[in-house]
Amino acid sequence: MDWQVTTCFYAALHLMNGHLSSFGVFHATHVQMDNALNPYILTSPTKLPEDAYVAYRSLSDLSRRSRYLVQVTGGKVIESDRPALIHSVHLARAIRHLDTVIGFYCKAHNAKFDSIKVRCVDLKSSENFNYFAIQ
Repeated sequence: MDWQVTTCFYAALHLMNGHLSSFGVFHATHVQMDNALNPYILTSPTKLPEDAYVAYRSLSDLSRRSRYLVQVTGGKVIESDRPALIHSVHLARAIRHLDTVIGFYCKAHNAKFDSIKVRCVDLKSSENFNYFAIQ
């Protein structure tokens, strides 16, 4: 599941790179990317709506957790003597967040994506996904 969570983040990262490139903006670091997308930086013409930004940042935190086994909140590592493992609940969160990011991208750039079939015990078929089909 750790690689599935990480893949969700990198899918979102590539979508955000596509979003920024439509403005002729290219960034090399995650910090630069975050500053360009941050809706609380009023001068950014490339900023995201708050829900898409929170989803993107949450995916970044989950990805760091999955890669480094650390608890991350708001981009900051929370010190602990125990590793922060990835469980199905984290994968479910990542899929929900990615659905939000894809939704923003499709709306902002008039794009379409086929539904992606996923299986996760912490997701229910009754949840309202636009880009994922829960199996």
